[in-house]
Amino acid sequence: MAYWCSYFFPEGESVHLTDVYRRTAGQTQQFWTLPYVPGQRYLDRPVYVLTGPVALDVAYQCALERISSSPAR
Repeated sequence: MAYWCSYFFPEGESVHLTDVYRRTAGQTQQFWTLPYVPGQRYLDRPVYVLTGPVALDVAYQCALERISSSPAR
């Protein structure tokens, strides 16, 4: 998810996406956008995410992080 979401954030900065707590291991894993991805980033254009019954969590999380990190309008 972090790799895919990285295309929707500016290059050169890492944005915190989410934390996942793994109860069985007692550890929290952080997910951040990547400062570099191959190819062009998809900025300043509308993004439409189509979901299905098994892909909803990733799409929702990416959209939520993008909205919450945007400047207030």
